[in-house]
Amino acid sequence: MRDRAFDELWAGNVGATTVRFDPAETAGLPEPARQYLAHAIGPGALVAAAVRLRMHGEIKLKDDWCPFEADQ
Repeated sequence: MRDRAFDELWAGNVGATTVRFDPAETAGLPEPARQYLAHAIGPGALVAAAVRLRMHGEIKLKDDWCPFEADQ
């Protein structure tokens, strides 16, 4: 079931931003995290203020597999 309030919030451009990625801001992170971010995000790329994750699949509850969908 979809959450209408969530859809309305997201439609309001909650993820819009003008902040740019600066690799120097990762200096306090563990090295593996810094390396990943340096590889995955180019310097100066727009940084999202929010993300929407949609998931679906199956989860085992006791002896049965049950389908699920989720938005976060």
